[in-house]
Amino acid sequence: MTRVAIVSHFDLNPNIIDLPMDNPSARKKISELYRWNRVEFEDKAWDEMAFLGHILGKGPDEFSLWEMPIFSGVHLENIVKKADSTNTTKRINFIPIDKKDESFKSIDDFNPDLILVSTTFILTLNQLIQVAKIFATSFPNKKIIFGGNHVFRELFIHPDANFISEIPSNVYLINSRYGEQELNEILTGKITLDNSQVIKSQSSADPLDNNITYKDEDWLIDFDLINYNDNLAQIRTAVGCAFHCAFCSYPVLGGIHDTKEIDSVIEQIKVLKSRGVKHIPIFDDTLNVPPKRFEYLLDQIIENELNDISYYSFVRCQFLTDEVAQKMKRAGWKAVILGIESGNDNMLRNMEKTVTTKKNERGVDICKKNGILTFCTIIMGYPGETPESIKDSVNFLNNNPVDFCVVQPFYYLHNSPIHQKREKYKLTGRGLIWSHETMNSSELQQYINQSLFDITTPIYSSESACMWELIYILYKGYDVEFYRDYRKMICSLKAKGIKENHDLDFDYSHDLSVDDFVKKYR
Repeated sequence: MTRVAIVSHFDLNPNIIDLPMDNPSARKKISELYRWNRVEFEDKAWDEMAFLGHILGKGPDEFSLWEMPIFSGVHLENIVKKADSTNTTKRINFIPIDKKDESFKSIDDFNPDLILVSTTFILTLNQLIQVAKIFATSFPNKKIIFGGNHVFRELFIHPDANFISEIPSNVYLINSRYGEQELNEILTGKITLDNSQVIKSQSSADPLDNNITYKDEDWLIDFDLINYNDNLAQIRTAVGCAFHCAFCSYPVLGGIHDTKEIDSVIEQIKVLKSRGVKHIPIFDDTLNVPPKRFEYLLDQIIENELNDISYYSFVRCQFLTDEVAQKMKRAGWKAVILGIESGNDNMLRNMEKTVTTKKNERGVDICKKNGILTFCTIIMGYPGETPESIKDSVNFLNNNPVDFCVVQPFYYLHNSPIHQKREKYKLTGRGLIWSHETMNSSELQQYINQSLFDITTPIYSSESACMWELIYILYKGYDVEFYRDYRKMICSLKAKGIKENHDLDFDYSHDLSVDDFVKKYR
């Protein structure tokens, strides 16, 4: 028997940041840095959900997206239990840095043999090193394992692993696209944590082999093994992605698009329904591909009377039809994310989206007619972008019945297909700092700022949480109207900050004051 502590997410960011009111330049810098994922109020930069709890008089800890069960932690617990049903687990869904002492004490009291830390929501190498050092310092005599796509990505980007010298010696990194086999071999004694901090199974194929496939039982969660008692469960029915969008790292790191048997997925949902689950986000990259498989899933959900659960997913517009959308509605679908990315056909071709603006328009319209909420994502600044193509994206959002939108700046990943075409576009830089033939990241900021005022039909959603924020609001027992008003109020505050910092004189189209929101809901 092995005692295993599992941490689904460790957040390095505090809920509230005090703004340096006596230093206007420093305050503006903080405002610019956090403008899309925090809101300024009463001389503080608030996490948006913490702010919601504050103004409703419930306290800043009342609302947190991380309250929802995180898939990676549940999945890790499933692997531990499958390795040996006598293994004992302690799963902690979320540890905020400003409250880590209490959580760390509970782990210490559990006295685990291993501590598993998911890196699903770790975004940079610096964050990975910081979190590793925090855990190693707090648990110097424990063996701590970090795995997941981020670790795999960093080892891929840095094949010489020169950053390993900064990782404490009691922290081990699994070098695998998914890591199930490696973790199982650690738990069953086939791999010992002695010789190297970088762990790779000797019996598995090369982790970069895009032909690797997995049996259903390797990663479909057996919820019967876990003491699961929440009303929301995230699941997946496939890994990898069927598409190769040029801005995304998944074509390189995501592996083959490997779909699981729908009948196995249905059995999984049956168990969840018996446990009282009411909300199921399915986070496949594109659930409605292949289309016939998606229709079969919908048919089986309806036939097995599993349609009293609310479902949410990513879908592709070009594969939506009225018939499919009608089935989605009958099956219990509440909302979808549509990766529109641009309202300009030339930009869609540059991005290798394999879709046209007309097909995207048709997909949005089909969802609207069938009462399915839409979250449309737009990327601004991708190579080839011009002021005219940005205007096309704004017009797309305004001229179609989009419910919510997310506008994101182009993020230059060196492990994405666009990196191979950098000379064609004269693309330089990395991450959020870049330049190409038609635009640079500094110029883009004015268009991003302006878009909040120019986009008048949909409501801006959270850039980082997108549809998951709505899911959380519904999970907490509120309704869609509450979510709409919450986003209007948040965006009204953001608009005020942008106007002050950039001397803009525009009105936000969905303006709702904090006072009016509080009067309605407190």
